[in-house]
Parts: sequence; C-alpha cells; structure tokens
Amino acid sequence: MFCTSLRRRQPFAGAVQQLIDTPGLRLREYDLGTHDLAIPIDPIAKGTTRQLRVILLSPADTTKNTLPGSLIRIERSTALTGGVDLAIVFLLSYSPTAASSGTGNIAGIEGYMALQAALFAQPHPPMLPVATPAALPTLLLRHAVALAQPIRAHEPTVTPFELLRLCTAASAEQGRAMDQHTAFRIPDMCPNVATLAEALSNSHEITTVSESSSPAFTIPGHLGHGRDSVKPRELRSIVGEVEFANLVDFWAEEWVVE
Repeated sequence: MFCTSLRRRQPFAGAVQQLIDTPGLRLREYDLGTHDLAIPIDPIAKGTTRQLRVILLSPADTTKNTLPGSLIRIERSTALTGGVDLAIVFLLSYSPTAASSGTGNIAGIEGYMALQAALFAQPHPPMLPVATPAALPTLLLRHAVALAQPIRAHEPTVTPFELLRLCTAASAEQGRAMDQHTAFRIPDMCPNVATLAEALSNSHEITTVSESSSPAFTIPGHLGHGRDSVKPRELRSIVGEVEFANLVDFWAEEWVVE
C-alpha cells in the first residue's frame, strides 16, 4: 500500500508510478494515517501478515518549520509499532541533475544530518538514505528481503572477566567464583589472564614471595604497576590472603572441567 498523499508531495510524486509498477512491492493506493508505504515482508510464506511500514522524508521535511512535524510522525509510528518492521527512507535529492553534480545535493545531506541529530537521543527506526526516487524500489525490496531472513541466535560466549572469576581454586573445588569486587581489582596489576597465569605459575617464585618481607620483590611479567614486572606482594595486598592463596593454588596444578 502507498498513501495517496504521496501524489501531492513534490519530491515523491514522480516516483509513485514506478513504485506501482514494481511487482515485488504490491502497492495499492490507500489513505494511510501514520506512514507512507506498507510493503509485504516474505509474501511467499503462508500465513504471514508482516508488513514493512515506511516513512518517506526529504530535505523539505527537515527545515526549521517542518522538522517538528516530521519528528511527531516518527514518534507516533514508533509508539504504534514498537519500532518493529518500521523504517525511515530519506530522499537526498529528487532531481537527477542535482544528484549527479558535486554540490547539487548538499541540501539533502544537510537535511539528513539534521534529522539524525534530532533523533540522536531517542529510540528511532533505521534510517535509509536514497539518492534519487529512481533508486527507491530497489532499496525497499532489499530491506524487505533482509527483514524476512531468520535471525540466527548467537551462542553465549564467556567474557574475559567471567573467565578471570573462575581462575581460583575455590571455583575449581567448590564451584564458587571469585567475587566481583576482587575480580575488578586484579586488572590493576594483571590486565589479562595470561599475565596472571605467568605471574602465579612459578612455584619457586611464589614460595620466595611468601617468605620474603621485601615490598620490592617482583615476579617477571609483561605488565603491571612496574613497567616490566608484576608484583605478587602488591597483588596479595589487593585481593587478600585467602583469595591470593586460591589464585596460587589454581595455577599450581591442572584441573579437569566437566
């Protein structure tokens, strides 16, 4: 469907017949209240009633006097649809001559940027710029096809921070992850798990630091407060005796994960 008001809007009047003649769009003329186009999404699928609702805007809709009304249209359509299957198509230039010139479509780019700035701080549907009315059918068909594609669920991944919380003997033996407060402080000394493992996997050095009272004692490493070293004494003071012992015990042997 397309709104009959498009015939009265100069930027889009010339594109109406081309839109009607595009088979995949299946457009008929109606008096639509909130949007300009309603395009079927995946019409081949049985039982589907999904439609891509489109708001068509041009530089004429983003002037000082017209921008507030355009924003109201967008807000209303977003509220009615929840922003689902809704898009804004912005026509940068409705003159082929202006579109092909170097500076002829500056007004269109400025209008597009003005609309982006006005919508920056609020939820809004995707904005699809189009150079000329002639390119409008192809853009609409491609976007409708993209929406028809099933969304693949992303497999959950373990973040480096979650992995860090498991690098403790308490986690391996008791299933108790390191508390977040302690885990947040470890990167002050060891910015990644590899650095932590390197610092705590040398049993001889760990024994030495346990017996030493010198605050200057360090274990070789790549990063830390020292430019070329990680200081386990400082790490122990940050995480505490119990958690430091759990960290050392974790890297002292191999653990079987089931």
